[in-house]
Amino acid sequence: MKLTKPGPVSAAVESPSGAGESKPADVRIIRFREVHELCGLSRSTLWRKMRTREFPKSVKLLKTGGVRGPIGWYAHEVQAFLRGRDRS
Repeated sequence: MKLTKPGPVSAAVESPSGAGESKPADVRIIRFREVHELCGLSRSTLWRKMRTREFPKSVKLLKTGGVRGPIGWYAHEVQAFLRGRDRS
C-alpha cells in the first residue's frame, strides 16, 4: 500500500455579507517543518508563544485519545501572525 501526501482541505465558508451564500475556500493545514521555515521559530519558542496566545493554536490532525499525535496550523493564521509581526 502506497501512502500519498494529502492536498489542501476544502471547506465551505459563509460570505461576509451574511446572505446565507457560501463559497468554497482552500484551507491548508501546515506542519511544524513548514511553520519553522516560514517563521524561524524553534519548537520550544513556538509552544511558549502558543501558551501565551502570541501564536495561533494548533489543530489535531487525528482524533486519537492520547496527548501526542500529529498536529498542524492553519496556514492563513500563520500568515496573519507573520503580517502582524512584520508591522511591529
